[in-house]
Amino acid sequence: MLQLRFPYEPFFEKNPRGNLLVKPDVVALIPGQDKTRGDQPDVWSNFSLSIDVRAMSSPDHTSIVAAGDPEAVRTRMRLMRMAGHHLSEHNALCSFVLSVRGSQMQVYRFDRVACIVSPAFDYTADPDLLRQFLWAFVHPAKGTAFFGLDEYMASATEADMRWATEVSGDAWRESDVDYNRWIRIPSEDSEEPEMEFLTLRLRCRGETLYSGVTTVWEALKRGDSSGNRYIIKDTWQPVNVEEERHFYERILRCNQDLRDQPFGVAGYVRGVNYGLLVGSGAGSLHRTMSARLRGRWGGAEERNHVRIVVDTVGKTLRHFEHSRDLMEAIRDAIRGHLVAYKAGVLHGDISEGNILMAKGKPFKGFIHDFDLSAWIDSTADGGLEVPIDKLTASVWQRKPLMGTPRFMAIELLESLKDGALARTASFDLQGFYWLALREVICYTNYYVGDADEVAHELFTGAYTEMTKNKRKWLSKDTRSLFTGNPPLVFLLGRLQDLVVQSVPGHGNSSLVRLTHEAVLAVFDEALAMDGWRDNDRAKPMDARRRLGAPVVAGAGPKGLRHTEPLPQEREGRRDDLKRKRVREEDNEGGPSSPSKRRRRSGAGRKKDKAPAGRPRAANSGPAPRPRGGGNPQNDRPDAMQLMTRIMPDRVCGMWMSLLRR
Repeated sequence: MLQLRFPYEPFFEKNPRGNLLVKPDVVALIPGQDKTRGDQPDVWSNFSLSIDVRAMSSPDHTSIVAAGDPEAVRTRMRLMRMAGHHLSEHNALCSFVLSVRGSQMQVYRFDRVACIVSPAFDYTADPDLLRQFLWAFVHPAKGTAFFGLDEYMASATEADMRWATEVSGDAWRESDVDYNRWIRIPSEDSEEPEMEFLTLRLRCRGETLYSGVTTVWEALKRGDSSGNRYIIKDTWQPVNVEEERHFYERILRCNQDLRDQPFGVAGYVRGVNYGLLVGSGAGSLHRTMSARLRGRWGGAEERNHVRIVVDTVGKTLRHFEHSRDLMEAIRDAIRGHLVAYKAGVLHGDISEGNILMAKGKPFKGFIHDFDLSAWIDSTADGGLEVPIDKLTASVWQRKPLMGTPRFMAIELLESLKDGALARTASFDLQGFYWLALREVICYTNYYVGDADEVAHELFTGAYTEMTKNKRKWLSKDTRSLFTGNPPLVFLLGRLQDLVVQSVPGHGNSSLVRLTHEAVLAVFDEALAMDGWRDNDRAKPMDARRRLGAPVVAGAGPKGLRHTEPLPQEREGRRDDLKRKRVREEDNEGGPSSPSKRRRRSGAGRKKDKAPAGRPRAANSGPAPRPRGGGNPQNDRPDAMQLMTRIMPDRVCGMWMSLLRR
């Protein structure tokens, strides 16, 4: 029995507890292969299908898992782990796992929303049914190796990796061929040519099965021999959420100097929503189909497969060589925030991962990741109005409390009790102060107190405790707590003064709104001072890990391997508030996964029993009859006949999704 690890080995080695081994009883090789590739037979890239085999006496986990049967729970988690690892390795759109209990078999279809389970059937009495399933599985209409793979991705060859080495100067190993792929980015404009990129390095990877599972690659563009690097962001975005590319496109249109990218903002190249390329997602695996089978929210929980390409590659703030470089990067990111704000876009998620240090650009730092952004009227500060067709969206985009809690404004976190305040630019600017403060405490030696303790009090734990501790911090003069770098001490002190004047409850007779101009003026004044230290690079890695700092999308060592920070650490920057978004409509908890996307929760709602024989979605209610059907070709088994053989009285959505063409 093979012990298969999480696909990206460095992630597994750094955190084996978070990436448990999986032991499928039977695995199927990639169609056309007669042996595993390379010298590592225990990697998921060799396999297309997993089969879990148990004795007939094993409990039926699909029916009694809600009752808490331990064996049922273990079985369910094992199947989910198989599917999750398989999806991660192949960057697949969906994954199938076969569960065998004696002579009974069930087919599980996993995507990024839910799991659909077929009714059990006796494969010994009707082996032709299993044969038809396997035939359809290895003969997908899109021409991929097996059903569920992304037709817009293709494996790299040794020749491709040699070209990448010549262009980039990075070394590569034979096993890198299994990890790196060509990704095609089509254009919605028929006159624009398709772009193609070769991935070089995985920068971050989400590992939660039912989530947006954001993945970021560093890549080269086909035909570009200059070695310029690009960043490809791959995610599964809820269908009712504004696409990130729309915010980038708005910022570009409002850029006064069209010859250069907007200052302090990641350079947008192209974005594509694959779920909308074919009839609003109909018939495409790039749009999930499991949520509507759950019978809740009318399919609002469905997700579209989206990719964004930018040409600005950065490294995290914690990699600074000098503290002055760190503050210059934050200042330029604030300028980028202002550029977006004047274009009518509020970023809304100030965090370590979203503010990066730039290289080879006219700015030292930049802001990116606009997937939690909102349309906003910035005419009072010399900006633009909200587009007419976005007025309604602007209201509900700004109202939900979303972002990274450790850097959120105190007022936003405290508003949870009475309903979240609308997000504003002033709240984002307060977030920049908390970000700068945390970087200094965690990654420099200028704080004279216990850095571990104060970092824990201000930036970890429950958000209620964080807000109390932050108010205590603001209520005292903290200048005496820093030493050894007068300009930096001045900068943090003046920023604190501005924040105190803007936050209610600190003896302010009248509040002074935080503005970009005021904050940037403090940065400019401090950066113009003499006295910045020359040799004060960031603390070494062991000290940073001891402080519990999340590791996000760093530059990392050279090479084409997956040597970047842990995926769960990147997702961890969202903290528990991302998992429990408070909705204004009914004050329910948010998504059950650490996804940062807007998703409506079914928590607290009564769950209906799924009628016997109907396909079931994990933790869901009854499934309505799905639309669509199959179009068999040649000797392919008739889809409707296959479905009715399994379930005489109802259409089985799992089989329809497999065979639909």
